[in-house]
Amino acid sequence: MPAMWGLFWKTSRWEIAVLTLGTIGLVTAAVVLAAWLSAVAPTGPCLELVYGGATAEETSQCGAMKEFIQLQLETTPPVVTALALLPLVAGVLLGSQLLAREIDHRTAVLSWSVVASRSRWLLRRSMPAGTLVVLIAVTVSLASTLLHAARYPGVDIVRSFAELGQWGPILAARGVAAFSIALLIGTGLGRSIPALLASVIVVGM
Repeated sequence: MPAMWGLFWKTSRWEIAVLTLGTIGLVTAAVVLAAWLSAVAPTGPCLELVYGGATAEETSQCGAMKEFIQLQLETTPPVVTALALLPLVAGVLLGSQLLAREIDHRTAVLSWSVVASRSRWLLRRSMPAGTLVVLIAVTVSLASTLLHAARYPGVDIVRSFAELGQWGPILAARGVAAFSIALLIGTGLGRSIPALLASVIVVGM
């Protein structure tokens, strides 16, 4: 297994580096924004005014209400969108290239000629990339859940349907599904660029 991790790093180090840095950056941004939103979030009567559709004049006496609304409507949406897309990007980028690159470069044929079981080889070969996708998806989904909870103070985000699919287990599952689909497409096409383009189209549908 260590050999497979070493091979994974050797063949996909740029993808691993970009995805890891992207995950760290987005998770950090989500945690900072969540803390900021929580610090200026309305409480008590002011919170009731927000969910009651109060006018700007009515909420003008609620301290940092303007700052909270600006953060919620202008600052956080790009981060929320990026968090929702990152697991899909990780799944497509790693899955589509994992075997397509080896087939394209003819190295898969050599590997298949010396292994007892191709299915076992496929499982071992895809495990490092799959593990990384799962780690990214779970980490991002936790950060996104934290951010959504801060965006909707007074709401039990776990039991709500607010922006469902952009946080929590569904977001993580989408990343794993994207990886599986892209891996299947890459294996079938056996060409790096066509596999990447086809995966983007299918996963994006």
